[in-house]
Amino acid sequence: MNILTSGYWNSNLGDDLFLKILSERYPSHNFFIISGSKAFQSFNGIPNIKKVRIPFRIKLKNKLYQKLDISTEKLLSKFEIGILNQFDLYCELGGSLFILPQEGIGTKYWLRNKIVLSGLPYFVIGSNFGPYFSEGQVQKYHELFAKMTGISLRDRNSYKLFSDLPNVDYAPDLVFNLNVKEPPVLGKYTLISIINPESRFDHETSEKYYQLIANIITDLLNKQEQVVLMSFCEAEGDLIAAKKIKKMFNNISQIEVFNHTNINESLKKINGADKIIATRYHSMILGWLMGKPTFVLSYSKKINNVISDLFPAQPFINISQIDLDNFKLSFAVNNQIDSIVQEAQQQFKFLDRFFEYGETNE
Repeated sequence: MNILTSGYWNSNLGDDLFLKILSERYPSHNFFIISGSKAFQSFNGIPNIKKVRIPFRIKLKNKLYQKLDISTEKLLSKFEIGILNQFDLYCELGGSLFILPQEGIGTKYWLRNKIVLSGLPYFVIGSNFGPYFSEGQVQKYHELFAKMTGISLRDRNSYKLFSDLPNVDYAPDLVFNLNVKEPPVLGKYTLISIINPESRFDHETSEKYYQLIANIITDLLNKQEQVVLMSFCEAEGDLIAAKKIKKMFNNISQIEVFNHTNINESLKKINGADKIIATRYHSMILGWLMGKPTFVLSYSKKINNVISDLFPAQPFINISQIDLDNFKLSFAVNNQIDSIVQEAQQQFKFLDRFFEYGETNE
C-alpha cells in the first residue's frame, strides 16, 4: 500500500524516529511524506520512505508566501487534499499534532475534516491532545475522531477526553518501540539536550534556564567530565541555544555541540553518554529506553504527564519554576522499561488490525 504520512518533517529527531519505527514495522508498505530536500536527508537509506513530488508552481507559491510572511498552511493543505486519490491510506504521525489556537479550531481541523469526508482510511498514531482552550474545541474533535479509522494517544490525560470512542486507545510513546540494537554504553560525557527557551518563555525564565545549564556544566567540568550539548531540532532554535551556551565557556574543547542531521549518528551519540540531562521530550524517552541515568528539565505539561503515567520516580523540575539557589541535580534509571516497551506496542493496534485484514483479502 501507498500511505500518505503527515507529520512534522523538519529534521526533528523525535518525529524522525516516529517515521523510522513505522517504516520498519511495515516494510512491505511505502510511506510518502511532504517535506523539503534537506529534511528528507534524515531518512536516507530507508527504502520505503519516499518523498512526494511537489509541482514547481506549488514550490514557487510556497517560497513567495514565506517571503511575504504569509502562512503557507492553507496552500499546502489544499495540495494535500488534491493528491489524496493517489494513496490507499492516510496516517497522521507525531507527538504534538493537536496544539489548538486560543480561539477557533484552526486550519488543521479543516484539513482533517476534508480527509475524513474523502473516505480514505485515516489513522492517528503517537500524539497527545492539546493544549486546548475550551470544551467546545474538545467536542469538535470528539465528533471528528468518531469518524476516523483508529487513533492511538500517548498520554492518559488525552485519552480520558475520548475514552468513550471505541476507535481511540492509549499506549506509551511510539519511540519506546525503537529497536535499540546497540547495548547500553557508559561513555565519558554527560549529554544535555537543549531547547531555545526564548521561543517558549519570557526573558527572565529564559535567562534562568541558560544560567542553570551553565551552573550544571561548571560542576561537570570541575569533576573533569566532558559535556555534549545536543540539538534535537535546528529549525526550532536548539542549535543556536547550544552554541550560545558553549560561547559562555569561551568555546572550550571539553564542551561539544552536536546537531541532529542523521538518525543513526544521533542515536549513537545518545547511547554513548554516561548520563542524560533532558530538556527535549524524546531525550527523556531515549534516556529511559537506553538505560541511562536521567534528569529532566520540563518545558511542558506533556512531559509532566508522561512522567506521572510511566515513571513517577523520575527527578525533574519545571523550567518555569527554576530556583537557582536551591537546585539539586539527581538522576534515576527507569527500572520499569520492559513493561513500558511491551505496552507501547499498542500504538500500532488499529493499524495492525487494518493491515492484517487488508493483506489477507487482497
